[in-house]
Amino acid sequence: MSESILVVEDDPLMLAALEILLEDEGYQVTTASSGLDAIMLAKNQQFDLVISDIDMPGMDGFSLAEAVRASGRWRDLPLIALSARTSADPASRQRGTAG
Repeated sequence: MSESILVVEDDPLMLAALEILLEDEGYQVTTASSGLDAIMLAKNQQFDLVISDIDMPGMDGFSLAEAVRASGRWRDLPLIALSARTSADPASRQRGTAG
């Protein structure tokens, strides 16, 4: 069985590109267009990894990561954060690596 990855991205083009890339490498990919959608999917499915955009409307990637880390069930789930930002401000960098 292939590893299951949840990709969370609000940009449809980027979401499709990530999905194709990961599926071509043999991963089972589920997509969500927001942090809230990702939380709802994770309640009913098991994932081996979450790849999430940082800047999304509603629940951003930081808030999604905080919710995952606060959950007993998903606490150890690996997370990868993506951003289109060309540079991270120190507060964002610290928030992204905390916990």
